[in-house]
Amino acid sequence: MKYTKELLEPIVQHSVSVLEVLRKLGKNPSGGTHRHISNKIKELGIDTSHFVGREANQRTNYKGGTRKKEWQEVLVLKQDSKREVPYLLRRSLIEYGREYKCENSKCLIQHTWLGNEITLHVDHINGNWRDNRPENLRFLCPNCHSQTDNYCGSKGYTDRISVARGSRERYKRRKMRLCATQNPGKKVPHFKARKVERPCKEDLQELVWTKPTTQLAKDFGVSDKAIEKWCKAYEIEKPPRGYWIKKQYSKI
Repeated sequence: MKYTKELLEPIVQHSVSVLEVLRKLGKNPSGGTHRHISNKIKELGIDTSHFVGREANQRTNYKGGTRKKEWQEVLVLKQDSKREVPYLLRRSLIEYGREYKCENSKCLIQHTWLGNEITLHVDHINGNWRDNRPENLRFLCPNCHSQTDNYCGSKGYTDRISVARGSRERYKRRKMRLCATQNPGKKVPHFKARKVERPCKEDLQELVWTKPTTQLAKDFGVSDKAIEKWCKAYEIEKPPRGYWIKKQYSKI
């Protein structure tokens, strides 16, 4: 959608914030959409002096200040809202009547660690950060929170390949193996897509010791790199560098 002045100006005039503009446009307020629309409004020179958002509160023509949100407004399920900040969720849960302690019954950490008070995290039990209903929220210490399946948006990725400690297999190989498992079609050679029919291993092994790579490339109508890739795929050992020059001078 192209955001023109003709489209945005009437919507902005009948809205009190960028968030309301996004809702009227049917856009998700999370992510970079909010910033993009804000920059577009400024770029087009549309008047926003009537806005009552955070930026408008700093202007002299608005003296209402920032209204404190009640816990009844915060602890609800919002399908079209941006993510609530952690401190607001903590305050709302305490006002709701939740005790400020780690709610994991197996947690051995009390209120302090190394003499300092612990700041508890607010965990969304079902992994949906828009669902701020009290039954979906709980206080957890950082250690217990990191052990949950949906920590930092990791829900759905618990089936990653686990490699035992001490394994020398590198991350790149693990990732390639994971991709091959989840997308097996990507690892299957597409023979029909090849422009040139590749020779079998036995024939290629004999040819690389009969002709130089450049000559084989011309014969097959491919590049030198293609011949090298064939040898690598078949695990064929090629003649060492300078082999063909030495062979040529040995015949003289």
